[in-house]
Amino acid sequence: MRSEDSTVPRRALLWLLVLGAAGTLADLVLASHYKEATQWPPLALLAALVFTGGWALVAGSRAAWRAVRGASWLCLPTTAAGLFFHVRANVEWARDDRPDLAGWPLVRDTLFGSLPTLAPGAMLYLGLIGLLAATRHGAPAAPPSTS
Repeated sequence: MRSEDSTVPRRALLWLLVLGAAGTLADLVLASHYKEATQWPPLALLAALVFTGGWALVAGSRAAWRAVRGASWLCLPTTAAGLFFHVRANVEWARDDRPDLAGWPLVRDTLFGSLPTLAPGAMLYLGLIGLLAATRHGAPAAPPSTS
């Protein structure tokens, strides 16, 4: 497979990363997802994904691709932390309303609570797209043998 053949899917994934991160960043800002310190890491990481993805699209340098890979890896723990904070807030919200809540009703109210429980999954999705785009990048194709 020629190196040009892998460029189109890689660039398409990079565009998905940049546009997805920019859209998610705009959504979080419009939803005022910056009122507490625990809400800032996803904003910073999404901005980093937009910047590094754009840098890789424009420059395509090894450093840019490493930056995309690094920012994408950071999405994984950010997803876990986001799920934790969203679930914890929903449990607190449900228990404030009905302190005796337990079992399935508590699980139901937690999953369908005031905060979207699975929204942090967008970070996982974006991180995986970035990692997929940056996989095996940086090594130039070996010239064909003339012997």
